[in-house]
Amino acid sequence: MDKPRFKSKNQYGSFKTHKPLGTPPQHETINSTEVIKIKKKLKDCPGLNIFEYGKTGSGRYTIKLKVEKDGEIIQEDQAYSKDNLSIMLKKYDIAIKKLFPNRMTDKKFKELRLLNDKLTDSEFADLLNEKDYLTSKGNKFTSVSAYNYKKRLNIGSLGPRKFRTIKEAKNIVIEKLRETSKNIAQNPKKEGKIKLKKRLTKILEKDDKSLIFAKATQLINDERK
Repeated sequence: MDKPRFKSKNQYGSFKTHKPLGTPPQHETINSTEVIKIKKKLKDCPGLNIFEYGKTGSGRYTIKLKVEKDGEIIQEDQAYSKDNLSIMLKKYDIAIKKLFPNRMTDKKFKELRLLNDKLTDSEFADLLNEKDYLTSKGNKFTSVSAYNYKKRLNIGSLGPRKFRTIKEAKNIVIEKLRETSKNIAQNPKKEGKIKLKKRLTKILEKDDKSLIFAKATQLINDERK
């Protein structure tokens, strides 16, 4: 893959591009259905997205890459085309590996999860955090994120698990929401509790069974620590 060779800079610092700034981009036009598919594909690539170029409805898009950590920024823009999207996905992986060497890949998660199949999602999340692994968004692992990885990769049910109905799981989350609301009423300045209340409320409003089950399991495991 050719390296960018034209220097430029903006408010974030210096960077290089394949073409001099101002060179007319060569776009492939795409419709709204294709845009939705592409954005869904890029959902697990924070820092990489596509944006419409020019007038609304033009069908022309630009792929923007911007990944940063501790002041170091890797960024580049490319006119959308299928080839350019493949190129930018590879560049995204390179940028992530450089700035976030401990960020978890699907392959590594599956490998480690199958090697530790007796652990609960909460215990496995603790193991990953001990090894300094990060989620795809650069955060520490929780039982919820560990569960979501497992579900998305279709690994199956691993580790000991107490089965409960959706009603039982929802009641666990509701009870925690009530307890959190009571704590906030007693001390309105508890920022951590306020954030927790918002998360619990959002989960219940979304009414996603997977999220509710995962959150209920996390709450139970947290109480046992």
